[in-house]
Amino acid sequence: MKNLSLLCLAALSFIACKKETEVKAPAAVEKPATETPLIAQASPRSFFNTDNLSLQEFTIEASGKATVKGKNGTKLDIPANAFVDADGKPVKGKVTVQLKEALNMADIVLGGLATMSGDKILESGGMVYVNATSGGKPLFLADSKKIEITMPAKKKVPGMQIFSGEESKDGTINWVDPKNIIAPNEVMVARQKELIVNDDQLDNNNYDILAPIAPLKPVEYKKSDGVTINLVFPHPEYFPEFSYFKNVKWKLTDPQNYKKPVDGTQWEHVALAKAKTEGTYTLTLTAEGKPTLSYEVIPVFEGQDFKKAMAEYEKAIERIEKQKKEMEEKERIRRKKQELEKQKISIAESYIFSIDKMGWANCDKFYNDPKAKDVIVEINISDKQKSDVAISYLVFKKRKVCIPCYMDKKCIAVMGNIHLPIGEPVTIIAVGAYKETPWFAMEDAVVSDKLSVTLKPDEISKESMKQLLDKNLHQ
Repeated sequence: MKNLSLLCLAALSFIACKKETEVKAPAAVEKPATETPLIAQASPRSFFNTDNLSLQEFTIEASGKATVKGKNGTKLDIPANAFVDADGKPVKGKVTVQLKEALNMADIVLGGLATMSGDKILESGGMVYVNATSGGKPLFLADSKKIEITMPAKKKVPGMQIFSGEESKDGTINWVDPKNIIAPNEVMVARQKELIVNDDQLDNNNYDILAPIAPLKPVEYKKSDGVTINLVFPHPEYFPEFSYFKNVKWKLTDPQNYKKPVDGTQWEHVALAKAKTEGTYTLTLTAEGKPTLSYEVIPVFEGQDFKKAMAEYEKAIERIEKQKKEMEEKERIRRKKQELEKQKISIAESYIFSIDKMGWANCDKFYNDPKAKDVIVEINISDKQKSDVAISYLVFKKRKVCIPCYMDKKCIAVMGNIHLPIGEPVTIIAVGAYKETPWFAMEDAVVSDKLSVTLKPDEISKESMKQLLDKNLHQ
């Protein structure tokens, strides 16, 4: 041992590929007959049907309240003991809640949906499908039980209602029986106030949430351990952290750097400064007016000094643990406040309504535009020899409106005297098959007195079709 001594959507019409069994609730439950989505057999609709919409499943406990949220933002608030089985008996244990969302035009078209009520056009605010099962068997909502749905909207449209669907012979859904059951603005305001109350109960201070830095554990001085330097502080006030100790020694972090002073060297100045690494210091010795030796050192303690250093270290660790808990709580509060703000925005930009049966719920209004007049729309497919079946759609570019245009054997679709706004930008879409090979066509147009479009079909995969719809239908 060497020792040196130093001094921080609108009701949605619904088209699909096959007929599903209608699940009927018992008389005691008093629910409508149709509890599953209606599906038609028309072959061109096999390309656009609800199988294309993601079925999301959530497992909840029947006896407790539950909230589930879909990937596109639809929220379901389910009351406790909400479900009964086909015999009307309360369900216990685990329940699987199923959800499908059709909130944008790409999903509406992919789902084989359209926005019509009889011959009247509807404008959509969105559509969801809700179902529940237990042990693979369908469940029903119990009397007086309702599921509250919060459906997000990029821009809320006033006058929306919730429609019910009736299946037509051609497989479309005719949306009827509109109900004014969407929560009014007063309810929205009340919900926001509830959140504001919760917000006010939180600490509203702004914090710089910085992780506390743990001190280095004191090192006990050992005579046989490396190189140490004894230093007497001429100005101990510069290093108050060492004011408690009688004799702090300084151990070189790298003893290989030690250089033995030349005999007779007169040390004029010794400087101690904190180094970049936490807990380390730089010790500089000056002779003849020039820094001669410089070492990176750490403090070491012996005897009572070591006991004092350990006691201070343990107190510091306790303080840090307390700070960590406070930091975690502040972070929890910050995230909670962010979530509350998101919920306030979500409520302001959502349709809220309740359903008392399983199935599809459709948020729509009757479309009305002063520029609308009776027009004729004709859609042709250029290569008629390469199509066995086909169906087309007229989709508004600025609103959630999707109108089906059924094509004859010659691949021509004509809509006569349909009420559309002149000058409205639309997208014409057609899909079909030739010898079971699917084809797809799409073209933008503007509504005029007589709109005639000829589409060129291209063979396409379902995945590529979806990508094109996602890219071109932004509503």
